[in-house]
Amino acid sequence: MVVITGEGSRPGPCVLALAGELDFKTATEGHKRLLELDLPRGGRLVVDLSAVTFMDSTGIRLLLQAREHARRNGATFAVVSGPHEVMRVIDLVGLGEQLEIVAPGQGAAKPVR
Repeated sequence: MVVITGEGSRPGPCVLALAGELDFKTATEGHKRLLELDLPRGGRLVVDLSAVTFMDSTGIRLLLQAREHARRNGATFAVVSGPHEVMRVIDLVGLGEQLEIVAPGQGAAKPVR
């Protein structure tokens, strides 16, 4: 499931909240929703993984696409930390040190790494 909270024109971050299995089907839906976002220059895009139960390589690809979308729009990018199994995938591919990872429930403002 993909839920977007916040709109580019409103104050606060645009949050792409993902839930359940982040695989080919949901990552494709997430990418479509990402492209629909009106992310303002200087805004913030946050991908929330806190409710994701499984993530494969297509989930990693979605994170990279989201980071690039934010960069192209002059926005900052962060990822809300998910369960251990999800974060392990991120660490295995070496993204843990390249992404701003924030704690769940911290308003996407407090980095945990």
